[in-house]
Amino acid sequence: MLGALLIFVKVANGAAEVVYGVFPTAGDAVDAALPFPSLPTKTSIRRPLPSSLPGPGEITIEPVTERLLGKQVTTWFTGVEFVDGNVVVYARVGMASSTAHGDIPSATRLAQFALEHLRAVRES
Repeated sequence: MLGALLIFVKVANGAAEVVYGVFPTAGDAVDAALPFPSLPTKTSIRRPLPSSLPGPGEITIEPVTERLLGKQVTTWFTGVEFVDGNVVVYARVGMASSTAHGDIPSATRLAQFALEHLRAVRES
């Protein structure tokens, strides 16, 4: 990898982040992203990428439970990972207050924004 950039945003009931991993070639980026790592829990979920994002890639949803201020809190993290040229992009949202299993629409919108940002940087 030539370098990486992490953008982290704290929101009211969770967090969002985008990671850009830059590789020498597109083939190196695909090799780094695939095969996607196995998820640690039986409750983890995998989904295909929407057609609006370049592949290869996937959507992953997984819970992380931890004790915060004496309370068990489960945060559902939804991540969208894809490869565009020589860059692996990983966009992830986590919502502690969500009772749903992940937030695919928010993670997908964040991933689409990350792709637009990447392409704008390439053009500048």
